[in-house]
Amino acid sequence: MHSKRQREPALLSFDESERRALLHKDWTRYKLRQHSCEMLKVARVRWLQKQALEELRKESEELYQSAIQVCLGFGGKHMTECALLSF
Repeated sequence: MHSKRQREPALLSFDESERRALLHKDWTRYKLRQHSCEMLKVARVRWLQKQALEELRKESEELYQSAIQVCLGFGGKHMTECALLSF
């Protein structure tokens, strides 16, 4: 059963509207910095993984080939070297 009643939008003072707008901007900047840090971490892990695979290949082609075989990743999904390096 849906009621036709709706709450009237709250009338905010100019100061409160400004405070909320500034709070929203601060939150947006914080989340952007957080996202940027996460993307840098991911890029670093990808680079380190690539370097490790290159070093492994120099040591042993057999070990390298074994390392890049399909394996179970997060959530039981199959992942390959290509998938690991492109996440």
